[in-house]
Amino acid sequence: MYDWQTLWSISGPELPEKPTWITENIHIRPATAEETGAKPFSLNPTLEVPGRLYIAHYPPRDEVQGSHRMQINTNTEKEDQAIKETENICEKLTASLSLIVSGMPYFAQFLKIKRKDQDYEHSAWSGTMKISPLETPSPLDKIKLKSSLNLSQLIQDDTTANNAFLHLSTAWQLQATSGAKPLQRSILQHYVLSVEAIVNGFMSKIRKEKNDEIKLKEEKFSKEFSDNLPKRTNKAREIRNASNELRKISLLNMIPSIDNTSDALSISDEFCATAKKLYRFRSRNLSHPGKDQRNEIEHWLNSGETYELCLADKVARTFLLAYAKHHSNSR
Repeated sequence: MYDWQTLWSISGPELPEKPTWITENIHIRPATAEETGAKPFSLNPTLEVPGRLYIAHYPPRDEVQGSHRMQINTNTEKEDQAIKETENICEKLTASLSLIVSGMPYFAQFLKIKRKDQDYEHSAWSGTMKISPLETPSPLDKIKLKSSLNLSQLIQDDTTANNAFLHLSTAWQLQATSGAKPLQRSILQHYVLSVEAIVNGFMSKIRKEKNDEIKLKEEKFSKEFSDNLPKRTNKAREIRNASNELRKISLLNMIPSIDNTSDALSISDEFCATAKKLYRFRSRNLSHPGKDQRNEIEHWLNSGETYELCLADKVARTFLLAYAKHHSNSR
């Protein structure tokens, strides 16, 4: 385990007048004149900075030239762990200050990190940049090109494919955005919504085909339920159970729908099971504020050290491609 020191630029309506340890591992001090003299690295030359202090917004990150500097210390084994821990501390601190102190929100930007027992330090970019190596491309064969053009046309013409693509594309754009960690919940939601778009779109066609059969089953169940309800002691529970049963009869429950869609689209048992786990994770965690665990989200979004598809991406594109193949074969 090592002691790590991270440096941040911080701004806000109220900050300490002199260097202050606000906790045993967080120190805030006024910035030096040299520290506040720099201009945004990519500032539009036509824009004017109204003074030495500013926030340059490059969504979803901010370049903060604040009046103060903040040092957050932590003790971890690796540098990336130290960055994650101090980011978490900073995020909670600036949010809390913004809620308590009236006026403009507090902003902070991670600047540098160093190990306490070493002289050299790393800039923020060395910790957040990711370089994916590229190989010399192989020739694109005609079959893959034709399949790509067919898929592109399907996305344009077919509502189900288009809805799935829009969510998948949104997830890709958010995930590729620098500093996208605060967006992880949204990224994962869009991957799930892409799968849901295929399942709901496909099942809606099945429901139309089986409309008469479904109505007969609904009427039969409703009659049996109405006849038996007066005899039940816990009527509220019976009504809840009946509601769930009606959704099953109507082919509206998502888990059975994933099974049905996977079977019809020839999706492997492995990806069907993974899709159900992803849906359950979203329903259990992402749909309820504060229940998500970062390590669980990373299980679905981790793309490794070099470029590779994350698990949620693999599931979403599997359903879209299977739908496209089914559509092509059924014409």
